[in-house]
Amino acid sequence: MKKIIALLIAFVMVFSLSGCGKKETRDKNKIYLDFEIVDNGYGYQWLKDACREFEELVKDKDYDGEEGSKKPGVVCKVVPKDGSLTALDAMQRSGTEVFFGGGSASNLVRTGNLLDITDVLNEENYDGGTTSIVEMMYPESIPLTTVTNQNTGETRFYTIPTYEIYSGMTYDKDKFDEFGFYFAKDSSVGTDYYDDVTGEYVYFVNEGDLNVANRSCGPDGIDGTYDDGMPSSLVELIQLYSYMAYNGVTPLQIPGQYLYEADFATEGLYTALMGATGARTTFDFTGEVDIVKQFRTDDYAFKNSDGNAYLEDFYMPVVETVEVTEETGYYTTWSVERYYALTLMNICKKQGWFADGANPDVDSTSHNVSQFRFISGGYNDGVGGQAKRVGTMSTGSYWYNESLNSFTNFDDFYIYNPSVEYRNLCWMPLPVNIFTSVTGEEGEVETCIGTMESTKGEVQAISQAHANCVYFNDNVRNDAATYEALKDWIRFFHSREQLEKTTIRRGFKSALKYEVRNLDEITNFEERAALKQLMIDSSWMDFDDQGNVVWESFYKLLADYVDQSFVVRFSANNDTFLSNIGDQSPFKRGENSSVCYAGGKIYVKSLYQDSADNAMKCFVRTMLDYNDWDGVYKGNLAPAKIKSSVDNIDIGWGGYFPAVPN
Repeated sequence: MKKIIALLIAFVMVFSLSGCGKKETRDKNKIYLDFEIVDNGYGYQWLKDACREFEELVKDKDYDGEEGSKKPGVVCKVVPKDGSLTALDAMQRSGTEVFFGGGSASNLVRTGNLLDITDVLNEENYDGGTTSIVEMMYPESIPLTTVTNQNTGETRFYTIPTYEIYSGMTYDKDKFDEFGFYFAKDSSVGTDYYDDVTGEYVYFVNEGDLNVANRSCGPDGIDGTYDDGMPSSLVELIQLYSYMAYNGVTPLQIPGQYLYEADFATEGLYTALMGATGARTTFDFTGEVDIVKQFRTDDYAFKNSDGNAYLEDFYMPVVETVEVTEETGYYTTWSVERYYALTLMNICKKQGWFADGANPDVDSTSHNVSQFRFISGGYNDGVGGQAKRVGTMSTGSYWYNESLNSFTNFDDFYIYNPSVEYRNLCWMPLPVNIFTSVTGEEGEVETCIGTMESTKGEVQAISQAHANCVYFNDNVRNDAATYEALKDWIRFFHSREQLEKTTIRRGFKSALKYEVRNLDEITNFEERAALKQLMIDSSWMDFDDQGNVVWESFYKLLADYVDQSFVVRFSANNDTFLSNIGDQSPFKRGENSSVCYAGGKIYVKSLYQDSADNAMKCFVRTMLDYNDWDGVYKGNLAPAKIKSSVDNIDIGWGGYFPAVPN
């Protein structure tokens, strides 16, 4: 990824920019709308396609110009930017009307150059005139798109959420199908495997068995859904990786050059383990969290069903459930789920489960090369050999578009492997429990860390790694005709029909509430045929001669899965969060997140470069305590400085566990 972060901070960079007269050379009898967008792996052809449709839609509409003159139609120009958008303080001189990229409206609006779009967003123009764009927004996203006048209490909208990406992992479905890397429903339909890491017998489906009825219910606890056969606990994920290695498949790909890519896996896992309610607490600071109260250096974190310890490098966390308020929000960084998520990378390093290129000291493998290696796993690598087989890759959900647009990885792969029609690489559902397998049955089971975990399963919680918005130049108000055209474009681009088309063209959804319809739901023959052809042209889906689905793309499956899941969005409506939402936010998720970025060094890099480092030390170094909280807390009350009666415990590296409450 060419620094997604550049897209998020571009609006605060200052560039002197001329061009205030760029439209003086244009036809004064036409209306022009200019769009700036930074590619960063997302592509922009989808925006060009949408603009061409808009031009066609309004080509015969007359907009009133100066002194009652008419201006028929609109000309849209998409301007790709290299690395950054026009700086906020140069917007009005730029002449550009629409900007794709940016974060909080409160940061963007500070120059006074952003257009207030409240009125058009509140129009009920959708679903037969019953729904507004505001109603299509997720409630937790609204605080970031608005600014509230502290004197009047009035809230106004200045941005609209656009696309969002997620933290997590991708799995190679072709390899899973070939080797049977799915947990079996029971021993009668599976192959037994003794996992010497956990000291347990595990049952996977037989090699090549594609009967989903033979798979476990997966993390959601429901048979017949997308996650069937996927690991439902962290222990099962460890066992799956062990089974992959046993079959000659390397479990996990991350790039040595950008090891923060590993944060996507730990953040995705951390969020899934906490669940929707728990993960929202990390932003809202309301609810309960299971925190690590201390580490028992005389006991181990992992024990099998016989009570025997394994993975003995990890100490047992003593867990306590605490109530979180805004005054004690630092508790959220002490969660036991975060500790166990960090152990995954530690275990992969110790077991040799990282694919080639993960060690930053010997191989500065880029994200581009890592993606190609993952795509090519088991196939011709283009240099006369067979690429090593890899089971999963840690990355953000953007990666597929990146390998299609910014890089030529997929094009190159199909050139080198002309007999391969389609590579099935899918978004991976992640475990919801630490120890206990989800069975789909009612009831709870006590685990070895003393907490209670449901075995029934739950809706998957997905971590939003990044979100972007679209915002508009306030100087458009100086030209009534252009202003009306811009409002028409906002209505058009955010109609449900266009959101559906843009999703298929772009690959991923906008951060708004809408659906991409199944073709069977469309009764109009021409409309169904047109949408089907768009799916084929955009490599969203493909069909055989009888109209049956041959394959569904990475993003089609991801969009369906997100619809069935709960996205934990990087947003909240409290003073502490809203005052700390910049690039260095202590609540940042995903790339270079503060809860995985230990002591100024990326966690996985520290595992390679410091032989004494481990998950426990990283967890302690990246915890916030009440002293840290004093620097970020913005509530009305003083931050709660809760002292502990528990002795600080020396964890053997010259540091001590932070003070925690009884």
